Amino acid sequence: MLVILPRTLFSSEYVKINHGPHDEKKGSTGQGIEVEKDEFSQIKNIRKHDNELDRKFCYGSECKFLFAYYPPTMEISTTNIEFITYIKLAESLGRIMVLTNVGSNKISTCQHFPFNFYYDVDQLQEMFPDIKFISQKDFQKWSYHRYDKPSTSHYYLINGGEQNSIMPVTPYSDSLRKTWCLDKFQLNLNDKTPFKQLRVSWNTWELEDGREVLQEFLVNSFQDNSKVLLIRHDIRQPLFIDEFPPLPYAKHIRDSSSKIINSLRPYIAIQWDIQHITQYVLPECALSLLNQVQETVDKSSIENIYFASDYPLRYLKDIISSNSSEPFFQPSSKWSHISVSHTKTMEVIATTIPYQTADSLGVMKHLQDSLKDEFENSGVRDILDKLVCIEADFYIGLPSHHCTNPMDLKRSKVVVEMRNKIWNHLSNSEDIESVLDLNSELHAQKPKMFSLLLTQTNSYDRLQSRNRFLFKSLFPIIILTLLIAFYTLSAEFIFTASLQSSTTSETSTEPTTKPSLDSPTYDEKFLTYLPHSGFHNQHGSLMNAMMLSYITNRTLILPPILIYHTIPYQPSDILYDSLNKTVTIKKYRMNHCTNVSAENESSDVDDDLCSQKYSKYDKLTMLNWEHLLDFSEIKKYIKLVHRGYDFNFDTLLEQFSTSKSETFFIVESKHYKFRFFDNDHSEEGLDRFKKKFFTSDLLKIDEKLLHFYSLFSHYKIVLEQPKNIHFYNIIHNTFMVNNPKLLNTSNEVMQKLGGKGSYFGLHVRVGEAKFRFQEKENLKFINDELKKFLKNNTIPYLDTSYLNKSKKEEEYFAYSLQECLAHNLPVIYIATDSKNPFKELKLLYDKYLCIFTLFDFKTDLEDIGKTSSDFDPNIDLLNFYIPLIDLLTVSYGGVFIGTIDSTFSRMAYELHDLYKYGEIKSHF
Repeated sequence: MLVILPRTLFSSEYVKINHGPHDEKKGSTGQGIEVEKDEFSQIKNIRKHDNELDRKFCYGSECKFLFAYYPPTMEISTTNIEFITYIKLAESLGRIMVLTNVGSNKISTCQHFPFNFYYDVDQLQEMFPDIKFISQKDFQKWSYHRYDKPSTSHYYLINGGEQNSIMPVTPYSDSLRKTWCLDKFQLNLNDKTPFKQLRVSWNTWELEDGREVLQEFLVNSFQDNSKVLLIRHDIRQPLFIDEFPPLPYAKHIRDSSSKIINSLRPYIAIQWDIQHITQYVLPECALSLLNQVQETVDKSSIENIYFASDYPLRYLKDIISSNSSEPFFQPSSKWSHISVSHTKTMEVIATTIPYQTADSLGVMKHLQDSLKDEFENSGVRDILDKLVCIEADFYIGLPSHHCTNPMDLKRSKVVVEMRNKIWNHLSNSEDIESVLDLNSELHAQKPKMFSLLLTQTNSYDRLQSRNRFLFKSLFPIIILTLLIAFYTLSAEFIFTASLQSSTTSETSTEPTTKPSLDSPTYDEKFLTYLPHSGFHNQHGSLMNAMMLSYITNRTLILPPILIYHTIPYQPSDILYDSLNKTVTIKKYRMNHCTNVSAENESSDVDDDLCSQKYSKYDKLTMLNWEHLLDFSEIKKYIKLVHRGYDFNFDTLLEQFSTSKSETFFIVESKHYKFRFFDNDHSEEGLDRFKKKFFTSDLLKIDEKLLHFYSLFSHYKIVLEQPKNIHFYNIIHNTFMVNNPKLLNTSNEVMQKLGGKGSYFGLHVRVGEAKFRFQEKENLKFINDELKKFLKNNTIPYLDTSYLNKSKKEEEYFAYSLQECLAHNLPVIYIATDSKNPFKELKLLYDKYLCIFTLFDFKTDLEDIGKTSSDFDPNIDLLNFYIPLIDLLTVSYGGVFIGTIDSTFSRMAYELHDLYKYGEIKSHF
């Protein structure tokens, strides 16, 4: 067997057991360990005991473990990549891999079943013969029985930054013990435990050798002598290689899936997770599903159907018979409250499609009898559904965007990926008859879900089923039933939504961001894109979008500004899913979770959208760009309309009277893939980009909607045509902040600094890891540049004599801003993201007397008062406005010096040039 059960502590020949009271001549310590009074003997005895324990638990070698207590994706059906990533990491480090417990559809330290309840540990050992494994239970025993409790380090991997980096963070051992049940183990886990955060560069997934570089970085970073490495990561990418073999499931699960498959073959598998589908589209979605089932039955002549869903189908009859108008309550399930409309939908489907499930076929009986909790919230059931769907002759997944929520799509995506791998592996096989595309209405460039016919149709033994014509004969009745069942619900929903919308508009504090109220003309063409990353990157994407809108003569559909919740760049549909998921959860929590008390949260309710787990979405708010910037000159050249606070693709199509077939997507699988050129014969290089894309080809696109995903990068568009350069200059010369509150506050600060042009403006960025690594170099550069300007008397009539003295005079130390101005000393204003500028910018504070930051003008900031957007009136925008006030203030100095590679500094240089020269000169 893979995991050796060691002798217990009490069977070791090195240890005597003291069951009696404390002896006066001999002391007792630990768990029944008797040791001599002699200190040397005591240490020797402890070491012998711990060494013996290590030999028994760790296969004769030193015990060094990797314990992945927190896989980023908790769903059992999608954890393969994450957990095998940890196994590969343990292999690279030469550490023993702890096999974390499972249960309730999760891999987690808090669960009660051993890893081999879900997975085949023997097969796993065959897949990774060079790695040693230990169960969580045996690891727990080892930690308890050691007298010298094992040293521990904690590492947390996250995405972010331009390069891989590692930095220490404040320990949070108490939180780990409570939240992730690490109090089960006797580890040296306390406030002195090393806690480190590793940032993985975005470029890792784009560069050809990115993963090799990352692997080397991780292995070097984890060179740690601690007995136990506690590791978690929140990166949804394979860290080392593109593809891993799946975790092998336990034999009892494989046997159960084989029973289902053999009893049904041939069969059609349907997978429809509906928990997060909004009620008012359920009738349409149900009809779409029934249409697909009918088409598949007609084409294949297969009538056995297996149905997988997150709806508790095993209780459907009981829920229907209860005839309740209240939601069905599942106390131990991740979907705790099931609406009446969801139940009606499943009732119509159940009376129409004669399907089977794992429960109806009896394979879940053993769990129902012996493991009630696991039966109610079953990872086993989900695994069975997945395996049966993968092996189906035909598979029907989720049909379209509005019938699909990203949170409901996970399992279908996994099934489709596995079926496509089977397709690729068997593509030359005679057993494959055809491929049926059940999503042919999607645009050709969008990812598709395929349903694969894996065996020849003419070899099937046709079943003489009573249901051959069931769908065709009942279809008009089904449609009528669905419409009647949901008419009241839909009417109530529409009325409620309209009432809520009206109420919101009355109480909002800023102009609302709504879709265009003007009906689009018949021949009007549109262009749009998706926002991501921080404000300055969103601003750059907006300017690129305006430029492309002008070149292609299309109306620009503007997304809102994302504030306080950063959504990083992600490829194509993943970015769409992230945006839609974020806004959907935020709206749900605003509308349904306001009275949920954090004290009453249960750690078991991981997927309840009102749980603390999703609280990170609460800080998100959004704002209309026109509330912040001046578009008046831009609107003379292009037409602008607003998308509104929604990132659902189908909603977008409806708002602007178009369709999927009339949409052309520019799909970029990498961050810097396309660079756009307005000259087909341009000799300009690609810089960091991979391919040229000529705007002349954009003009050939006839579809009504031209949809980009990301338009990030100030270098994305190369302009050589005079008229395009002219519009580019208009954007950069007129596209300014016009928010009265920001302008008034920044003007007040500038007046106190002595007025525009009378002070030195510096931008020092130190917040992100990239800039922290370059902090000394950046400060030296800024200081050297500042000395040049002071020496050249760039701002005249200033007294700089104190700079030539070896020591500052005592009276200078107490100078306030007013005294600095009175003595004509150089006033330096620093815009910075530093939380402690006196400490982090010490090089400048030690040398120059009159340094001020926005911290010194708190009363001016308080005068702004509370300002919010109509998206969430409860969120104050002051913290969003502060960097913009900083930007305006620092840009209007007589001199500006910025931080290399900072987008903030780039904007400040442009504003400074416009103020000083009337046009942009700097290209920093």
